[in-house]
This record gives sequence, structure tokens and C-alpha cells, in this order.
Amino acid sequence: MSELGGQLLSDRLPALYERKRALDASWLLVLIAVLLSTGTPWYLRVLDIDMGVVAWSLFGYSVAYLGTAYLTDRIRSQRFVLAVMVAVQMVGVIFLAWVWHLVGSVQNPLFLLAFVLPVVAAGLLTLRWHAYGVALLAIAATGFVAIVDSPGLRWYLSRYEALGPLLSLAPSELAGRQDPFPSVAAQPGYLMVSLVFFSLLLVTVALTSESISSLLLKLYERLTLSSHALEEEERLSGAVLRASPEPAALIFRDSLVIAQASDGFMDGLLIEPDDLGAKSFLEIVRFTYQDVIERLLADGSGEVPFAVYRVGPETRVARVHCFPLRNRGTDYLYVTLHDVSDLHYLKSALDAAPMSYLLVGSDQRLLYFNARAAELFPDLCFGAAAAEVLESSSAPGGWWQLGVQVRSRRRVTLGEREWSAELTAAGITGESDELTIITLAEAER
Repeated sequence: MSELGGQLLSDRLPALYERKRALDASWLLVLIAVLLSTGTPWYLRVLDIDMGVVAWSLFGYSVAYLGTAYLTDRIRSQRFVLAVMVAVQMVGVIFLAWVWHLVGSVQNPLFLLAFVLPVVAAGLLTLRWHAYGVALLAIAATGFVAIVDSPGLRWYLSRYEALGPLLSLAPSELAGRQDPFPSVAAQPGYLMVSLVFFSLLLVTVALTSESISSLLLKLYERLTLSSHALEEEERLSGAVLRASPEPAALIFRDSLVIAQASDGFMDGLLIEPDDLGAKSFLEIVRFTYQDVIERLLADGSGEVPFAVYRVGPETRVARVHCFPLRNRGTDYLYVTLHDVSDLHYLKSALDAAPMSYLLVGSDQRLLYFNARAAELFPDLCFGAAAAEVLESSSAPGGWWQLGVQVRSRRRVTLGEREWSAELTAAGITGESDELTIITLAEAER
């Protein structure tokens, strides 16, 4: 079986039904075209045929075809559906040959163009080899009708001894023969040229439809692979988002409705999937200063270091980070909530303390200071060299350095006042370097 045949059988049954319905539509189009192409000249008294026989034949075949199509739609076997698709094509070709006999056969050669569409439909919608089968059957059926209806053509072919046994099997006449143009006698040579041209035309159409079918199959395979890859990527990205330990949400940028949320988001905010509904992100997460978060989401990217929000009766603080995403023409925002409640509470406590606290790293750069320290040293900034911001004309150089000691207490003069400075070494887990914690309290006189 051809590659396309395997593809047809590998298709799901609904997809195969779509192909069958397209095939049914093409055949109904052929029957309508045949009715109009014969009925119009007959009505204009140009084509002298028994139109009643032709019309009833077309009507009967249409009813039978529609009945077969209706019954086939209830079949749940892919192979059987495919077999019916092939069979109705073959029967339809034989029926068209019979209609050609009824409308004049050799006296109406342009009717043969009606066989082109079934060949094209067979090449595109069914098995690849079926296009050649339909073409060969059409050539054989029309050749049989031409031999029976044209004694001159039979005599012409009888000169070839090899064709004698085959010609003897053909009947001398078929019922319902029509002579719409009695005065026209087609020469055998003319009929031979017409049939040869018709045969070559059908073979060419079969080859062309097969080539188009191969191209469509390759495009379909590429599209399928791309679609599967995209679906796999979306499933993977969705799984990564859901597995994120931090509260994270993917929201629509225009409406702020949550499209997906991580398990950490659901667990951290104590909500269930049904609670999301069509609510916006700001309805789910109740921020104290909501206008700040609204500006962040409106900008589409950025960070809010400390955002207060409530979960039930509990107040929490999070670092809110937002950045934009675009997928399939839709704009999203990816928002994360990194909980910094402990850090915020600690900072609040240190800022409210009456003493100044500073933290100096092993590279002698400032890592932290509280509000009291900022009042004492106006030039403080994170990452600044301690020598640049802590030294003064009244204090000795390097007064904040512990050296080899672990703890030290000393008095230093800063400005016009004396301060009691307590220096303590603090280690970093997994590192040999140490930090220096500086506590400054105004010295008692």
C-alpha cells in the first residue's frame, strides 16, 4: 500500500470521514455538471437524445450514491470506509461511461472531459494508486462503449489480429443507443485520435494529481510535526510553570485574567482551581497598595521590591516581578511573587532600632545598613567601599576592621560625638570569608 494509503489508515475516523465527504461532494458536482451539459442543449433542441432516460439514470444513481454515503457514515471501521470510497469511485466511472453511451458516445466526444474530475479527486482524496486505477478504468470503459457504438472503429481495430479475440467478446449493440447527429459519421481515424488523446489526458491528470498529493502529504506531515512539537513545548512550559515552587501566574495582558498558575501560587494563596474562574489577577491577590501593582502591570515589565498583600487574615510581603510574553498573537504577562515577609519584618525591626547597624563584606564593601546608620552617614549606599563612607577626620582609619579578632568593642569619634562600636565577625555558610557586623550606640558620658 502506498504511503498515502498508510496515512489514510493512520488518520482518525473523523478525518477519514472528512475526506469521504469531500469525495462525495466532487461526485455530486460531476453529476450536476453532466445534467446541465446535456439538459441545456436538449432543452434548446440542439441535442436530440432521450433526456428522460438520462435524467432518470442520473436521479437513480444519485439516490443510490447518497444512500451509500449515508450508510457509510455509520461505519466505524477505517478500512471498510476506505474500501467503500474506492468502490464508489470505480462504480461511478462505469456509470459515467453508460451516460456517455446514452448521450451519443462517439458523436459527443467532449463529454469525455467529465472523467477528469473523478481522476483528480481519486489522486487527492484516496489512495495514490487509485488515481491510476480510475484513469485506466475510464479509458477501458469509454473504449468499450466506443467500440460497441461505432462499427467503423470496430472494423478499424479488427485489422490487428491481436485484438480479434477481445473484439469478439464485445456485444454488437448496447440498449439505449442514441444518435443525436444522424448525419455526422465520425471516421475511425478521428475516433482513434480522440480516444488516444483522451487516454493520455487522463494519465497526465493522474500523474499531476499524484504529484500534488505527494506535496500535500509532505506539507501535512511537516504541519503535523510542527503542531505536535508546539503542543509538546506548550505542555512542557505549562508543566514547568505549574511546578514552580514560587507563586507565579501567566495572565492575559488586556484583561489581567489568569491563564495558568503554578502550584505554588495555588497553595501559597490558599485557593483552588475553581476559585480562579474569570477573575483578574488583582481580584485574586489583594494588594494593600493596588495602584502600584496596576502601574507595574500597565508597564508590562519591572519589579516592586516590597508589595504588601493579604491571604485570609495574614499579611504578607512579596517582591513582585513582571515581564511580557507573546504567543500566537496573544499578549501575556508572567508575574512572580517572591515572599520576602521575613526580610521585610527584619528590616522594619532594624530600622526602628535605636542603634545603627552596618554590615561590611570581606571585600570591605558595604552590604547593609539600617535607617539610623543612614542618618549618621549620609553618603551610605549599598556596595560602596567602606573606606569612602565610614572614615572621617575625627575617627581613626580602618576603625571598622576586625583583623584577626572575632569580636571587638571600641570607642570612636564620629563628628562631634563619641560612639561605642561593637564589631562582630559573622560567617557565610559554605564560605571561608567572614562578614563584619557593626553596631554603633552613642557612648555614655
